[in-house]
Amino acid sequence: MYMEEGIRCNAIAPGGILTEMMFNMPEQNEKGTAKTHKLNGLLNRMGNPEDIAAAAAFLISDEANYISGQVLSVNGGWMCY
Repeated sequence: MYMEEGIRCNAIAPGGILTEMMFNMPEQNEKGTAKTHKLNGLLNRMGNPEDIAAAAAFLISDEANYISGQVLSVNGGWMCY
């Protein structure tokens, strides 16, 4: 309903991102942590805040001017599992 004003609506669905919140989690279950670390995605690493910022910068750029109503998964390939 806002397209006439040039407003597009998209979302970013991030995977595991190395933020302060991740480092301040309470004690974790070692067995569960070992299983999830094997599934860090095809890139085999956790994401950084800069990865999400780059996706957001793309979505607001002129290069994405025909993209609207989408959810961009930024998760290093984790959804492939």
